[in-house]
Amino acid sequence: MRKLLNKFVYKEKKRRRDRALKAYMSSQESIAPLTKEEEAKVKAMWGVFGLPFNTGWHRYFKHMSGSFDERCIPQDIWNLFEISLNTPAYRDALQHKVLCYKILPSEVFPTPLGAIVHGVALGNDLRPCSHDDLESNLANEGKVVMKVAGFTGGGKGVRLIDFSKMTKEELKAFVQKAIADNNDYIFQKVLKISEELKRFNPPSTNTVRVVTLNINGRATLASSFLRMATDDRLNDNAGAGGTMVAVHPDGQLHHFGVDNPMAERRLCSPTGLVFAETRLESYQRLVDRLLSLHEQIPYMGFIAWDGTIDEEGEIRVIELNLDSQEMECHQAFNGPLFGDRTQEVIDHVLKQKIKRVKVF
Repeated sequence: MRKLLNKFVYKEKKRRRDRALKAYMSSQESIAPLTKEEEAKVKAMWGVFGLPFNTGWHRYFKHMSGSFDERCIPQDIWNLFEISLNTPAYRDALQHKVLCYKILPSEVFPTPLGAIVHGVALGNDLRPCSHDDLESNLANEGKVVMKVAGFTGGGKGVRLIDFSKMTKEELKAFVQKAIADNNDYIFQKVLKISEELKRFNPPSTNTVRVVTLNINGRATLASSFLRMATDDRLNDNAGAGGTMVAVHPDGQLHHFGVDNPMAERRLCSPTGLVFAETRLESYQRLVDRLLSLHEQIPYMGFIAWDGTIDEEGEIRVIELNLDSQEMECHQAFNGPLFGDRTQEVIDHVLKQKIKRVKVF
């Protein structure tokens, strides 16, 4: 049954991504094809998995970056790497927005005000509490970020709520309804970010999506993107209408950003900051901290962190993303996701003898 399910997931994701690629390619006036030599290099590197893949992805990467590199991972076989690098049993636990406080240092995450897990109210220490205590925490704080604690993705399930505007009866009814829902929730303080990140769009959180790799006892940076909303919303996800712009290894921003990897280019932030003239001075400090955190959980081969810096200059993690990632945007602007470690990653995946790889 698992084998059939994974085959279906693979085929469905490949179909959707191939369709998006085809739509983009057909919308462009002229995109140079791969040479015979380039296509042969792609097939030699990625054909070792015995999976069908679309060499059009390398044509897309070449078009967007201006250069060819066979080490770019075809987006339509990325799912194989996700399930090989990140053990599903560990992955699902770590992505839970309450459990992650118990696995990594709690101070790196937004300050919790309470939660609801399996219908049980939790206090600001994330231990069981009375409903009255949870309601009091929310009322005293006022504006609170409420999130679905289970994996959602794309910024879905995030709300900014002002509980100070509710009567006691309304607040009690709200909490009772949340407890009755078939969902887990976490309530967090609104995170105030540094001026360096706030300047791109003051209303949104403005995170840096940092992808790190940790295999064979070594954690390294793979790729990064700065993300911001284009309006007054809190959420900065591209899927929710935000803009993302690649961050180069020295913290310099790419000369343009996009709403998604195949959208119209943007040259500046909503506040008018020109990307080509902007550098993140705190970038290396953010990356170093996230690499240190990844070293603490070696059973995750790759992590896409949503990191930011608060107004006191502390590194904070909004959430961890361990599957369902779309890496075409990273490779279109930052080159091969795993760079000089690409062959090492290929060898690592090929050596996996467990069923989660063999199902393909």
